[in-house]
Amino acid sequence: MDFSGRTLVCTKNFFIFQDGKLYYCVFEDKEHFYIANRGTRFNVSHFKLEKGLKKKFITKEEQNAKIYKCK
Repeated sequence: MDFSGRTLVCTKNFFIFQDGKLYYCVFEDKEHFYIANRGTRFNVSHFKLEKGLKKKFITKEEQNAKIYKCK
């Protein structure tokens, strides 16, 4: 699934990303995806993550589908 333009939910803590927190993917290419930096101590506008780390995120839509399926 393409993450570009989607709100992501972290599913496992790593680096500065926290389980359950929301993040925004601004772009995705063949090898990386880029998450907007919102208020961390790092002076960059985006974090460039390799595609293998996609398994640590789900889209907000996927999270909502799981919630509504359980009801």
